[in-house]
Amino acid sequence: MRGVSQELIDLLHYFESTSELTAQASGSKAIQEIHSRVQQLKESEQIEVRYMQEWEERVYEKMEAKEE
Repeated sequence: MRGVSQELIDLLHYFESTSELTAQASGSKAIQEIHSRVQQLKESEQIEVRYMQEWEERVYEKMEAKEE
């Protein structure tokens, strides 16, 4: 594509297929760093607990709104 950097194209491919293989294939240190941070977040139990709490709160809010 004209006017679009290869790194942006690689980043979009990474977004479509978030994997170690895609990150490594890009050859971009920035994309590899993004992947590393994504993996850290996925492995964090604390983040998982906060996500589930947020999800539950949203479900309860929707239920309350339907009742009203």
